[in-house]
Amino acid sequence: MMYMNAFLLPDSVIAGKYSDYRVLSMVGRGGMGAVYRVMRVADHTVWALKEMRPTDDMRPVDDADQRRFFLQEAELLSALSHPNLPAVAEIFVHDGRPCIIMEFVSGQTLDERIRVANAPLAAAQVSSVCIQVARVLHYLHTRTPPIIYRDIKPSNIMLRADRLIKLIDFGVARTYKRSQAKDTVAMGSAGYAPPEQYGKGQTDARSDVYGLGATLLHLLTNMTPVPLHQPAAGSIRRLNATVSAELEAVIIKSMEHDPDKRFKTAEAMADALIACLSEPYVDPTIGITPPAVVPAGHTDGVVHCAGCGQANRGDSRFCIRCGMPLGEVKPRSVLMIVASPRGSHRVRLNKFPARIGRRDPAQRLYPEIDLADYDRGVASRSHAIIVEHDGEHMLEDLGSMNGTMLNTHKIPAHQPQRLRPGDRIRIGEVEIEFRWE
Repeated sequence: MMYMNAFLLPDSVIAGKYSDYRVLSMVGRGGMGAVYRVMRVADHTVWALKEMRPTDDMRPVDDADQRRFFLQEAELLSALSHPNLPAVAEIFVHDGRPCIIMEFVSGQTLDERIRVANAPLAAAQVSSVCIQVARVLHYLHTRTPPIIYRDIKPSNIMLRADRLIKLIDFGVARTYKRSQAKDTVAMGSAGYAPPEQYGKGQTDARSDVYGLGATLLHLLTNMTPVPLHQPAAGSIRRLNATVSAELEAVIIKSMEHDPDKRFKTAEAMADALIACLSEPYVDPTIGITPPAVVPAGHTDGVVHCAGCGQANRGDSRFCIRCGMPLGEVKPRSVLMIVASPRGSHRVRLNKFPARIGRRDPAQRLYPEIDLADYDRGVASRSHAIIVEHDGEHMLEDLGSMNGTMLNTHKIPAHQPQRLRPGDRIRIGEVEIEFRWE
């Protein structure tokens, strides 16, 4: 099978099965595919488009295998519904390449997090994140048939600014078959894969427990796990003073070479991690309903939210995107997620105009979105402004020296641009996500 070499270009429109999508930017790419940030033309919502893109020198058998893994990921995700999993809107083929339209997840992978920190992370922070991972693994393991993820590692766990994690990349996940002695294909990542994943047996829920233990080890030591090496008592605490003996014991048990000696379920591992916390655990997924995806091109039995335009099932009482009662228009608050290599925080805007810039106490200038602690002098003191007009929010650059980017495009000064949920404002290294609540 022949594939075109050109990647999708910004502003190009891709025809899906149910709707068209405008490409905003490329998010990332690897040997087997590319991920783009796209806007659904029908309702202006932001999604991720994952495109299978084999290399030119791939042998036909490899091409077939990768296509199978890609479509397997799409089919697995489309049948699942959990706050810690990205939702899938549709699957289609574009120019001979399979494509998935799925929930766009903003934030940092744990791999990016540890690289930016370049130091072991605090135990309380890591435990809170990995409890969520353990619980979504338990959800996967209790499906019929059970789903084994098989590739738990920091780069496959996305952490949003609100501390919610999303498990991404289901390319090597598989369904568990009781009658099968070992996996047909041995896959995974060295250091995070247990002994049975090297073709010596069949992976099950305890295999994912091992991968989560190795992930904990990496985050708490800032050292990539050594393949098939179980840490010794005291080795983790010597590198990270925030790790308790109890937490270290959880990691050691989860990385036992004998599956029978590990935690029997991911839920049991989550309970053990919670027991190690010094304060009560607050589950970030409480109150969050997994998005029930309704393709925008479907009109039968669909009601559109008057607030954000999201398509909802006809019997829905509340919008799956913004939570607003359907059929009602209520004042909306704006939530801005400000992130840079120096950290992230949330800013709720209830009054407009709202200025973006850097504070200057000498001139009594305190912008509503203060970038003083997050940028390196790129932002002007009065850089840009967000105004509200007839229910719409507009972004305007105030003639700043370094300019303002909106969804990869530099906006002209003093020309207001409409903002939509999911839009990204970039000023130097600082990225600000616009949301409605």
